[in-house]
Amino acid sequence: MKRVSWPLILAAVVLLAWGASDFYHYAVTGQAVLQYYEGAQLVRSLVNYSLVQGLIKVVLGLLVIVVSCFAGKKKA
Repeated sequence: MKRVSWPLILAAVVLLAWGASDFYHYAVTGQAVLQYYEGAQLVRSLVNYSLVQGLIKVVLGLLVIVVSCFAGKKKA
C-alpha cells in the first residue's frame, strides 16, 4: 500500500468511529430524551438528525476506504 493511502484510511477510521458514536448517542441518549419529551416534535427532529449524521459519516468513511484502495492500486 502506498504512502498516499494511509492518511485516507486514517480519515476513514475517524469517520467510522465518529459515525458509531452518533449511532450510540441516538440509541442511548436520544431514546431516553424521546421518552422524556414524548410530544415535542422539535426534540424528535433533533434526535433523528443525530441518526442521519451517523449514517452520513459511516457512508463517507466507507467511500474513503474504497477510494484509498483504488488510489493505492493506481499508484503502484
